[in-house]
Amino acid sequence: MKLIHLEFGRFELHDHYVVGEIFEGVHFDHDLNQIVKDLAMENYGPIKKVGYISVRRHNYSVDPLVHFENKRFQILNSVAVVNVRENSRPTHDIEACFYWKNRLKGFDDQQVALNWTQRMLDQSQKTLLN
Repeated sequence: MKLIHLEFGRFELHDHYVVGEIFEGVHFDHDLNQIVKDLAMENYGPIKKVGYISVRRHNYSVDPLVHFENKRFQILNSVAVVNVRENSRPTHDIEACFYWKNRLKGFDDQQVALNWTQRMLDQSQKTLLN
């Protein structure tokens, strides 16, 4: 696992997935999304499929259009959103409207999100082999 700290968040790069945590008060927009995409390309290359697990521990905003942009990001296989903040309203249902159907899902538990991400990667691999 490789840990990367950026001005707007921290990212754990594992073999087949990234766990990202955006910091308090950040507005995650196209420019920040591009930084994360560039980071993924540098570490995984243009072919390997990876999952992204967003751990929502802090209060920040996301431009939902980044999910629309990410539909064209070939190596991104799925997005799991883990909402760990108490008394917060999950927005992943709205965000999912901008991404591939059934490829962005919300969770309350990070381990369950990781299991789902691995299943999505396994399904993607099976599809490539057929």
